[in-house]
Amino acid sequence: MNKTNLTPKQRIQELGFYLDLSSRALAQIVGINENTLYHITDESLGISPRTATKICFHLEKKKGVHINKNWLLTGEGEMINEKPVVTQKKDEDNTPTSIEKKNGEDIEDYREKYYRLLEEYNNLMKRYLKLIEK
Repeated sequence: MNKTNLTPKQRIQELGFYLDLSSRALAQIVGINENTLYHITDESLGISPRTATKICFHLEKKKGVHINKNWLLTGEGEMINEKPVVTQKKDEDNTPTSIEKKNGEDIEDYREKYYRLLEEYNNLMKRYLKLIEK
């Protein structure tokens, strides 16, 4: 069978088989209603972009598996994406920040951004207190 001809039911089943999860367990992990998943697998409902996004997000976060959203929606391509490639990017002030390349999009490491903004906030507060003292 050509993998691009997989029905939504077959894609969900293949995903469950790959992760060794029942439909019920898959629904619980990705936070979707079991009835929604049931209707996808009985082919009365397709996989919506919102549901596909939710499935991909939660499986990456909870299982560390990078599911190809396009495959989940259409059956085209590979089921699993490769891990993101980490590169370095510089901010406006030439401070290097960690960037992940995933599906051609840049995803900044928000922890580093948070600490940088926190440091900037502390510096501004120090300047503000000095101005008040004058």
